[in-house]
Amino acid sequence: MGEESLRLYSILRRLLTKRFLRHSACAFGALIGVLGATVALLPGFRLTVRTSVVVFGLSIVGACVYSWRKCRSRQFSPNGLIFPEPSPGPVLTIDRCQDASMVVLANRLAAHVYPNVEPLPIERYKQWLLINPNIFVCLKDIRGHFQGYFDIYALSDSFFDCFEQGLVGEQEIRHTHILAPDKAYSCRRLYLAGMAVANCETMAGKRNACCLIWGLLRYLQCFHQSSGERLLYASAVTREGERLLQRFQFTLKLPAEARCDPHPLYVRSVSSASIESILRVLPDWTTVCQIEWLSLEGGKRRSKSQSRKPPHASEKSAPVRPGRAKARSSRQELTEDSG
Repeated sequence: MGEESLRLYSILRRLLTKRFLRHSACAFGALIGVLGATVALLPGFRLTVRTSVVVFGLSIVGACVYSWRKCRSRQFSPNGLIFPEPSPGPVLTIDRCQDASMVVLANRLAAHVYPNVEPLPIERYKQWLLINPNIFVCLKDIRGHFQGYFDIYALSDSFFDCFEQGLVGEQEIRHTHILAPDKAYSCRRLYLAGMAVANCETMAGKRNACCLIWGLLRYLQCFHQSSGERLLYASAVTREGERLLQRFQFTLKLPAEARCDPHPLYVRSVSSASIESILRVLPDWTTVCQIEWLSLEGGKRRSKSQSRKPPHASEKSAPVRPGRAKARSSRQELTEDSG
């Protein structure tokens, strides 16, 4: 009796949740409308009370079955936790990218994740990459397949002044507004234009999203590590994106009604100390994800250290005692006199 009562209690608890009732109501309305329309369209078939009861009952049963399967508890999928192939090193890479095919894949992913946003023209984006190749960063798996991206723009002061006031939006950015890497390094205002991960509803996608956020912080440390604080702007296109910005303590700069873009603008002050504090809280994905620009810097340091070879043992000067030094000098004088 104890096990049966607990099982009955768990079933009733699942049936009385708001999520279950919401899914049931939606499915019931859809099913009864479809079944009722189908019965009414059948030739020579009259809709009686008995038929209505049958349609009503089938709609209830179908709605309950759909909601039960929708709200059932699911275990973690091992496909999202275990990588497809064993690898001695990292299985994900984050790096700056200028490949046109990756730009196309990122454009498609942005159109899927942000359906209410007009994607940027690819040819225009290629012009921006010629000016600053650091603005576009891709996440790839061990096979080199595209898994996600983020892009950060360092824009001119004249354009950013209008952007802060809501007079211009992302679609008005041109190549003349993009700053070169040397000027972008000390730029005080940055715009996080987008961040998206493929298959974000899976465990693998959620893991990749964590790696991408971690890589974004390391990106700011490397390419925008100027003294003092910087302002990082971002548009909240989706409700999930807005919650993520609020989670990282972004504050509302302009509401959607005050901008030409129909999305609220958020801003956060970023400094080296604040980035370090966030990285201390987040997991370190170094063993899983390799950041290419950091590995290149490490390789350059190693090559420089190896080029400076230590002196050979035979070339090292041994300590000389004063008495031996005098003897050597006297021998040299004698040889010179004899010569």
